[in-house]
Amino acid sequence: MTDSVLCAKMSTHVRLRSAGLMTVYAATKNYVNHMTVALEQEYGPQGIRFQSLMPNFVSTAMSKQRPSLLVPSPKQYVKSALTTLGQDLQSSGYFWHELQCYVLSLVPSKVLESQAFKMHAEVMSRILSYIKPTNQRIWKVSQNKSKMTFTMTECKGVA
Repeated sequence: MTDSVLCAKMSTHVRLRSAGLMTVYAATKNYVNHMTVALEQEYGPQGIRFQSLMPNFVSTAMSKQRPSLLVPSPKQYVKSALTTLGQDLQSSGYFWHELQCYVLSLVPSKVLESQAFKMHAEVMSRILSYIKPTNQRIWKVSQNKSKMTFTMTECKGVA
């Protein structure tokens, strides 16, 4: 097929498991993957191909991760991902992420989801610590051992 078009969509490995405290983000990425599969079924025969790229962490301002073997720089990731275009319907786009996903698939879901929830709770606490109180309601986070609670609190003060 020489006259074909490829539409690559960005997703994330987060959609592969439950992601407590990242529900909307994970659901949105899962939607992207399902839409990619459906569009490939509908338009693939007409030469329009679709692919979903699902990386793990990439060293960006959002991830706050330093580049390493498992966390490529954006340039490294794009260079690698471009070599996978058109090969698979869904791909991490980076060899070390594929290997990481395979190894993680061997770990029981309960263990992974528990660890992911703890990590997401720490991130949420850091984000909420930057919020300066004003005369409005904000979410307050409290955590004890394995339980995290969010409560609406009346705040008084200035931003």
